[in-house]
Amino acid sequence: MDELRIARSTDAGGADERYAAANDPLDDRAAARWAWTFTLVGIVIRLVRYGLRMPLWNDEAFLALNVIRRDYTGLTEGLDTTQVAPIGYLWTSRAAIEWLGTSEFTLRLPALAAGVLALLAFRRLAARALRGTAQVAAVACFAVAYYPYRHAVEVKPYSCDLAAAVLLLAAGMACRRRLSPSRLLGLGAMFALCLPFSYPAVFVAGGVGLALAIEVVPRRRFAELAALVAAGLALVATFGGLYLAAMSGQWNRTGGNMQWHWNEGFPPSPTEPLKLLVWLVKAHTGETLAYPAGGDAPWGLPQAIAAAIGVVALVRSKQTFLVRAVAGMLALALLAAVLKRYPYGFGERVNQHWVPGVCLLLGAGGAEVLARMRSQRRRNHVARLAVGLLLGFAVALPTIDFAKPYKYRFDRDHQEFARWFWRFAGEGRPLVCVGHDLDRKLFDPFSEIQYHVQRSIYRRAPYDGGGAAFASIPRGSPITRVIGTYEHYRPSAQALSDWLGAMDRVYLPPQTATYVVRNDRDQSIVYHVWKFEPRTPEAHLSQVVLPPAEEWAGTKPDAE
Repeated sequence: MDELRIARSTDAGGADERYAAANDPLDDRAAARWAWTFTLVGIVIRLVRYGLRMPLWNDEAFLALNVIRRDYTGLTEGLDTTQVAPIGYLWTSRAAIEWLGTSEFTLRLPALAAGVLALLAFRRLAARALRGTAQVAAVACFAVAYYPYRHAVEVKPYSCDLAAAVLLLAAGMACRRRLSPSRLLGLGAMFALCLPFSYPAVFVAGGVGLALAIEVVPRRRFAELAALVAAGLALVATFGGLYLAAMSGQWNRTGGNMQWHWNEGFPPSPTEPLKLLVWLVKAHTGETLAYPAGGDAPWGLPQAIAAAIGVVALVRSKQTFLVRAVAGMLALALLAAVLKRYPYGFGERVNQHWVPGVCLLLGAGGAEVLARMRSQRRRNHVARLAVGLLLGFAVALPTIDFAKPYKYRFDRDHQEFARWFWRFAGEGRPLVCVGHDLDRKLFDPFSEIQYHVQRSIYRRAPYDGGGAAFASIPRGSPITRVIGTYEHYRPSAQALSDWLGAMDRVYLPPQTATYVVRNDRDQSIVYHVWKFEPRTPEAHLSQVVLPPAEEWAGTKPDAE
């Protein structure tokens, strides 16, 4: 590998402010080639995963159902199924399905776009902050890391959190390299652009602002101070406006549940110092630092050590802006955890805003460790081994997805049933959903989410809100009806008897079939399908007198 050689360069304007380890085996041109290689590899593997059209798993389905059923105004209100998501992401997802139709591809398109943007922006950010081996290590870790790879192809806003964090750090670093009022005002515009797409972006924005304030305030230049204050006001105004418009409604609807779910990410009381110390160690040696492979504590311990080495190396070389920005971000995030408003260090999904800073520090720390090796030959061998392992990891990710193109078998079975039933099972006859098309909510809605999302994706007609979908069915037409029943919730025997009795006055006794979709915990959804033939040429669903809706409440089996 001819790139593995010692070479250094400086900017034409003077000293290079980017960090580089001593005795670096990569020159700037070689580092740029390797950084671009890993960036392109990262884009390719994300596109491969996206192209597999993996079935939505439950967490995705919970959020997708809100996007499918609500309009733009409805998405500003508290979400159903215990979901929280920034309004920019929700509106972008809604626009995607309106313009391109409802499918796994369109629902995941905003996350994919954010994931690719994050990769390209991080390549630029790393080039501004690091040189040589440090730059390549940071980009490689970011590009092939499992969590960003996975979240780039999910119906979730975590990829937007990642992209927002990268863009804000890059904007802050650009301001720091050339301080001016116009750049500081531009940073305020970046705050207003990123926050609608990411809640934790406020921590990154605050950290960047604090890091810049440390440099701007001592200069005592009124124009710069005024611009920095304006950027801070833009941050506060944007966050406040988003809180009033959407965040408060989501918090009122799901805040209690989310606090319970995030409980591990909130620190113990300072009156219990030993528990607090253990909590801090776990928070900084687990998923939030375990890149690229991931894992709970203590799998992030080697990375935590490498990141600490990176901090020391950056401080010694007087490249402290990145350290200050990351420290400010973590301090604000920790404050939010103390107030029980956002988890800190536990749950990599909700801490994707850590990733850019972590990868940059890992790059600096890894390069410093490499530079400390006395033998040039050993440094080259270790560098080659690291590159090979990272490229191997990039190959392994899509290979595993090809072998298992779903998160859970349950999700795949839902997808396969929906694809077959809503497109082919009708054999030319109208397909009617009892729950939506007849506006009869037979079962606990939480237990039928997968069924309803898959129906929206694979049924040829768009979701219409229920109640009037059968109006266009011709008189005298045979029909096929379906309901999905969770094993813990089913209609009472009396309700089912009443419904079939009402149908019997207009249609002949039906042919019946059941299809069972069982999950990995041996629980199941049972799809009940009835095929009805009309009694007369004038028979129509409008002639069926259904019992009042309140008689159709779902019941647990043991309640009968």
